[in-house]
Amino acid sequence: MLRAATGVRPLQLLDRLPPRPPGPPALAHLEVLVKSDPFESLQARPEFVESLRVMVPLYIHQWRNAPWPQRRARAEWCASVVATHGDQILYRAKGKRGHWSKGTDPKVWIEGSPGTAAAFAALAEGIALLAITAEGGCEVFGMHF
Repeated sequence: MLRAATGVRPLQLLDRLPPRPPGPPALAHLEVLVKSDPFESLQARPEFVESLRVMVPLYIHQWRNAPWPQRRARAEWCASVVATHGDQILYRAKGKRGHWSKGTDPKVWIEGSPGTAAAFAALAEGIALLAITAEGGCEVFGMHF
């Protein structure tokens, strides 16, 4: 233990340290380099842009006459799907179905995850709900809806 080796309690050792000089943190001068911007990589994929151009107006048509509480609840759901599974939009993945746990008592329902198509559909639907709600529409990925 530190006390036995030095005869000093650990808090007393802190008093013996010289004060830190004032100024910026030691690593403040370093720049953060970002190798790629995910939005740029999405815009570089023509199938992504064209799919949004087709899907968002369809969702706008589907939701335009829905009452506000339904739109809000659905927009929150879309936001949660995109927030938790947005990486599946960037990197293709198959969806996994939910299932009951095996070997546990009591049985527990284990949620599945949407694949690329379902996560992308949630993104398009969320953009459509934003375009309906926002006055004058919205601009996303260089497109105006």
